Amino acid sequence: MRLRSLAACVAIAGTVSGAAIAISDSMSKEPVPPELAQAGSWMPQGPEAPQNVDIPVTLPAAAWADDAPDLSPLPLLQAAFADRPVQAIEPPLSTWSRDIAPGETLDFLLSEAGLAAPDRAEVALALGAEYDLRRLRPGHSVTVASTVDGSPRTVSLAVEDGVRI
Repeated sequence: MRLRSLAACVAIAGTVSGAAIAISDSMSKEPVPPELAQAGSWMPQGPEAPQNVDIPVTLPAAAWADDAPDLSPLPLLQAAFADRPVQAIEPPLSTWSRDIAPGETLDFLLSEAGLAAPDRAEVALALGAEYDLRRLRPGHSVTVASTVDGSPRTVSLAVEDGVRI
């Protein structure tokens, strides 16, 4: 019962307030001054279309002479270097080099050089195919040349007597 009476009160209040707003809106309208009404209805005009103007042009008599220069289109020029292949541009490489210290392994040095685990494994297999990695000693040198994205381009191992792998 209370809920119905509350709903009825809300409905009556909404109706009364809506009617009050409508009445106050219609009563408070003042007439608009004619100058303001005229200014509010003004719209700018679009640009005018350009007008064609015919100007007679006369060429000098020399333009019609038989000895006038030939104004036909020129043939296309051929580039002299078109037959040579374009040279490939090598990306810049960053080089890292270090001597092996006591207790260090090849994997440790390659990880210090910034190589990812799969690259380190591939380098170790390639070097191991040419040199017994168990014979690595302090003083041997590892050099890694990497591309900008960090992938190794060349890895070399300098061992005793100037041998480079």
